[in-house]
Amino acid sequence: MARTIVIGLDGGNWELISPWLESGELPNIARLIERGATATSHSYLPPVTVPNWKCYSTGKNPGKLSVYRFDHLDVRNENYVFHHSTDFKSAELWDYLNDEGYRTAVVNMPTTYPPREIDGAMICGGPDAREGEYRALDDVYTYPESLQKKLEAEYDYAIHPKPLISSKDERGEEVDAIQELIDLRFRVAKDLLSREEFDFLHVTSFYSNTLQHFFWQEEPVFETWKLFDDHIGDFLELEDTNVIVMSDHGCENVHTVVHLNNWLEKEGYLSLETSVDDVMNKAGLTKERVLQVSKKLGATDTLPGLFLKKFKT
Repeated sequence: MARTIVIGLDGGNWELISPWLESGELPNIARLIERGATATSHSYLPPVTVPNWKCYSTGKNPGKLSVYRFDHLDVRNENYVFHHSTDFKSAELWDYLNDEGYRTAVVNMPTTYPPREIDGAMICGGPDAREGEYRALDDVYTYPESLQKKLEAEYDYAIHPKPLISSKDERGEEVDAIQELIDLRFRVAKDLLSREEFDFLHVTSFYSNTLQHFFWQEEPVFETWKLFDDHIGDFLELEDTNVIVMSDHGCENVHTVVHLNNWLEKEGYLSLETSVDDVMNKAGLTKERVLQVSKKLGATDTLPGLFLKKFKT
């Protein structure tokens, strides 16, 4: 029986890549289209990463999953927190495959952290595998747990890029970090297939969507899709393998950002209490500036965390 590989490209869409397909610059994706079938899929509302990847893996809509966005309101602690995999109670595609005796591997799919036991391997992905402002992990992100030690020893594996991109002005090491992680995901996925017998493999690229929001059809995004194309070409060369490329939602360049609380305050619907945040902001110590300084000093693992503690006191 042929194995199946699903390649999930977060925010992938035809409008974005059509010019590059027409100019022949994505030959392997074009070959996949020519030999297979294509369609435009429709995301559930809201059309965002979470919960749409879970809609794919469970076959359920957000209403049945009771998850509608990345985070939810923790009323008791008055805070927004990211959804964890434990917030989802439904069986997923790999569970049904396991029940039928097929081994599965899941690499970097959002909504899978913390990992859970499956017959195969699971490597959790961003953005939900995070803690704190700078998205630093302090817990196990693989099943089996021993796989994490192997990934870090052999690949210097990471869940999140460092430094993390935060603006369109960052076209250097921030873009390089994302592209290096994307390459790493696919290398790990291919090595898993070469080392063990898996009947099904799913691998996702998440942070490519971040690049697309900042740069749309500019050079950083084009280079990223060339990287996708090269890896897809490797999968197409495998024997007895079905290859599916899919996305969770579309994507567009970000043109306008609305800060709703600012508007509510301006219109008189919201009043704010004075806090340590206000004092620090007046002194020019904003979270964004601290992150920028942290990048320059090479202190992204410590300085943002210390600053956030000050904000919360």
